[in-house]
Amino acid sequence: MGTFGTMKQTTKKVLLWLYQIDKEVERVSSVDDLRLLLPELKNSGFRSLLNLLKKQSLISREEKGNKTIYRLTTYGESLLEADFPLFSNLTSDWSGQWTMIVFQAAPKSDKQFRYLRKFLIDEHCGQLARGVYLYPGDLPASISSLLLKLYVGSVLVTGISEWSFGDERSLISNIFGLSDLKSGYSGISKEIYQLLSQKNKLKGSESRDNSAVCLAFDRLISLLSTDLGLLHHYYPESKSGGSLLSQLQELL
Repeated sequence: MGTFGTMKQTTKKVLLWLYQIDKEVERVSSVDDLRLLLPELKNSGFRSLLNLLKKQSLISREEKGNKTIYRLTTYGESLLEADFPLFSNLTSDWSGQWTMIVFQAAPKSDKQFRYLRKFLIDEHCGQLARGVYLYPGDLPASISSLLLKLYVGSVLVTGISEWSFGDERSLISNIFGLSDLKSGYSGISKEIYQLLSQKNKLKGSESRDNSAVCLAFDRLISLLSTDLGLLHHYYPESKSGGSLLSQLQELL
């Protein structure tokens, strides 16, 4: 979770737009492009947002010629990666191992396991069955430390390296919404293709183009927030959220 609590949608927009998918190429954006992404903000609100993010050292403001440009700092990058698991590299070399958490006897401090259930969902675990949760790879320190602190003797944790019976892809796709994610990315990919093909033809419709880019970007943010990086493992032919973000960044 983000260092500053739940990240506001407007903050997500700015940080994601400045996020560098290709680490070899420096990513900067003009203040005008950032302004186009946030039509819901008044000019004063937009300036306040950029000033706040700069004050928090999440973005950096620089002058290039007669233009004001912004880039994402390493602090902003880390905050974004904490909020969007897809960019955290936790699953970049993941090869299908799972950790399974099984509820046993509820402790007095959490008699219905209500707190633990909410915590696990917030930490991107998926519910396999009642009282049984899955997490891709090793448990993060946040979950392990909570289990040690409050749930010793109440929870069993074990690993799964292969499935002996049952259709893994269908099961995981259902639990983690991979089919919906795949379909959503496919739709955005088609929109991007259309926008790219129109880019050089619609010189007189620039504002309409920008509006379409912003709408596609909003939809992409919504999908990225649910993407744990599992899609490529189960659907290798699917478009990735990172590549779609990179393509959108080139459109404005």
